[in-house]
Amino acid sequence: MAVVLLAGTVQGASGFGFSLVAVPLLAVAAGPKDAVVLASVLAVVSTAGLAVRFRDQVDRPLALRLLAGACVGLPFGAVVLQVVPADALLLTIGVVVLAFTVLLARRGGQPAPAGVAGTGSDVGAGLLCGLLTTSVGTNGPPVVLRLQAHGLPAGRFRATASAVFVGCNLAAVVIFAAGGRVDRELLVQAAVAVPGLVLGLWAGDRVHRRLPAERFRSMVLGLMVLTALAAVLAALR
Repeated sequence: MAVVLLAGTVQGASGFGFSLVAVPLLAVAAGPKDAVVLASVLAVVSTAGLAVRFRDQVDRPLALRLLAGACVGLPFGAVVLQVVPADALLLTIGVVVLAFTVLLARRGGQPAPAGVAGTGSDVGAGLLCGLLTTSVGTNGPPVVLRLQAHGLPAGRFRATASAVFVGCNLAAVVIFAAGGRVDRELLVQAAVAVPGLVLGLWAGDRVHRRLPAERFRSMVLGLMVLTALAAVLAALR
């Protein structure tokens, strides 16, 4: 519940970051494979409210292109989750989060140069998002980088990101359920975590209104580094 409270606050404030914060810590506590599935189940809850609440601000053509690519990548990620050993997956989760944190830090939240925000790149980012969703559970950075490339303002950014993530994670949960990974124990874990998630989303929405964007962004990046290092150290011990 504490992990999900923290991750939900990040999600509520920025529209992304739930899985980037939650998965490394859940992987240490519950094992990496269960963490990926649990994060997908909870991410549906964490993003659905924002997606519905701010649906009028969603860039629908962009969201649909990203989701089209995600539908291609999701099944391949599920295969990776099935065949990769738990320790190797835990290490991969930490390394992936660290790598994407560096990318997000280097982008600085600025839009990409003209011509970068093309349709093919949107579909490709969606494919990578889908692949990461069902393999390591950290699907945010490809979408975030694409939305930055389009130069979306903060409100439209948050709404579009939430719409993409809720669609992607819903499809992931269906795939996991079909593969027998959504069992009673996992649903109990999700139910226990939901109160923390609701409280985190509420707190994050207030942070979004009051905290300067650049200061909050720096805090999120630092938090991502800490959670990624926790996963790496747990995998290597």
